[in-house]
Amino acid sequence: MWMTRAKMKILVTDTHQIPSFHFGSCHQHHTKTSIPYNLVRRICITVSEKDTRNIRLNELKTYLLKQKYTEQLIDNFVLQIKFSIAKEAVLSLISILSAIG
Repeated sequence: MWMTRAKMKILVTDTHQIPSFHFGSCHQHHTKTSIPYNLVRRICITVSEKDTRNIRLNELKTYLLKQKYTEQLIDNFVLQIKFSIAKEAVLSLISILSAIG
């Protein structure tokens, strides 16, 4: 039996707000970077359609750039998370195949 992912999108309403800090704020570095990292992760995990996911990531990137986050920081988050998700998928597949035979 093959499992397929449900097609999911993120619902954006009038009351939707992205929680983040201006990168120049006085908050600690890990606080300023953990919020965008988790926002990117949430998009990558929740949105299953590649085109929609890329649109949402670009929207988030545009917003974060306005908040003075660097493009390199944002791109690194996206690469880290995509690699992490791919790694989890491969490990899961290996686990399933080893259980089968």
